[in-house]
Amino acid sequence: MKLPNKTIVALADGGRQLLLVNQGDEQIIDLRHVDHDELDNPPAREQGRSKPGQFQASGHAGGGPEGPDKHERAERRFAERMVEKLSSLAASGTLKNLVIAADPKTLGEMRGCYTDPVRAALKHEIPKDLTKLPIKDIEQAITAWTAD
Repeated sequence: MKLPNKTIVALADGGRQLLLVNQGDEQIIDLRHVDHDELDNPPAREQGRSKPGQFQASGHAGGGPEGPDKHERAERRFAERMVEKLSSLAASGTLKNLVIAADPKTLGEMRGCYTDPVRAALKHEIPKDLTKLPIKDIEQAITAWTAD
């Protein structure tokens, strides 16, 4: 798939989001920064649980897994907010072509929130965290992943 001009590229991981737009053409992409966000989310151990997946049980020996901790809930909500941004862009008519690159966990959380307009614009998903890369490296990775 070629990356048309004005394609939105959304990058995410559990704590960073980056929106870029292709100002180039289908032959040579030229990604430009549109928006970014970062989540202030301390590790789970600093949010009241020292051993992920365990809790103290009363009345019987052992313990079992708890539901998602505060850290995981914050990351899930952060992924939902990214999809909300994309939905807003779609509603305004700005989002016509979309590529999403996110670590597999975040990508899965985002998929569960896709609206119909986001699904319609989505041209490619990349299960990889590109949020820490410089723009030129992101362009190379996107080009490699979306090559026909």
